[in-house]
Amino acid sequence: MLPDFPKTKKKLHQLFTLDMRLFQEEQAPVYKMASKHLIIEGDESLHIYEDGNQKETEFNKCRDGFEIDYRKPENMTLEAVHEKFMNMTENLTKEMCSKIFDTIHKTTKETGNILDAEKKEFTVDHCLKALSMISIDFDKKMNPILPTFFIGSGLTDKIKVELEKLKEEPYKSQYEEIITQKKAEFIERESNRKLVD
Repeated sequence: MLPDFPKTKKKLHQLFTLDMRLFQEEQAPVYKMASKHLIIEGDESLHIYEDGNQKETEFNKCRDGFEIDYRKPENMTLEAVHEKFMNMTENLTKEMCSKIFDTIHKTTKETGNILDAEKKEFTVDHCLKALSMISIDFDKKMNPILPTFFIGSGLTDKIKVELEKLKEEPYKSQYEEIITQKKAEFIERESNRKLVD
C-alpha cells in the first residue's frame, strides 16, 4: 500500500486555498467586498432588504476543475499542479464575478435604481444623481460610506476628473445636500431597526 501523506496533503490544501483567496481578492475586488456567511445546510439564501422585504434565492453553482494524468509523473510536479489549480481559480473567479454582477443588475432593475446615461459620457451630474438614488450608510463618526464604482480601465482617468468637480461649486453644495439628506435617512433607518435578543 502506498503512503498517503495526510499532513503534507493538509498543508498543500491550506497553501492552495490561500493562493485562491489572495488571487480572488486581487483580481476581483467585487468578490472581496461581497459579504460572506457560512450556511451549513440548505440550497437557498434569504435576502432581507432595508424596507423589510425578504426574498429567497437559490444558490448559484460555479464549477471548474482540472485533471492530472497519473501515468505521466513528470506532469505531477508541485509547480505543474499549482499552475493547473490557478488556471481553475481564474476560471471560477470570472464565473463568480459574472454571477455577482448579474445579480446586481437584476436587483437594480427590480428596484428601479438604474441610472441610464443614454450613451453619453459620464459626468459629475450622473454621480450626483446616482448618489441621490441609493441608500448610504455612515460609520461611527458619521462619515458617509460611499459606494464603489466598477468601471472599465479606459474610463478611470475621465471619471476621476469628473469626480474632482465635487470639490467645486455648484457641485460641492449639491453633494453636501445629498449627504445631509442621506444622513437623516440613515439615522431614521437605524432608529427603526428592530433589536434582537
